[in-house]
Amino acid sequence: MIILVIDDMKLYGTHYCDSILQYAHSSKTAIDILQTDFSLMNEIWMNYNLKNNDTVQPVIDFLLDMAYNKKVNHITAIRILTNDPLNYSKIAAALNPYFYITNLPKHLSI
Repeated sequence: MIILVIDDMKLYGTHYCDSILQYAHSSKTAIDILQTDFSLMNEIWMNYNLKNNDTVQPVIDFLLDMAYNKKVNHITAIRILTNDPLNYSKIAAALNPYFYITNLPKHLSI
């Protein structure tokens, strides 16, 4: 399985448990990966603010569309990679009705 990590600053290695970490440093790259490999994803880790005034909002919108079409039951968690309470709330409020929202495991903490 694959974990998609959407973050422009941090790297968390190449594997987590039995999953491969695949990185996207922009919302466009993340959506391109999701459109190609969505069925292989088991988790998505995301930071809200990305480089060049990019945010993860387009990815959130993509995931909400997939949830509306009932195509997300294989995603076990969305892990939020920000310590900013406002941005954490933006992600959690939008996705919580459809996904299990959590933080990184303590040993990978930001």
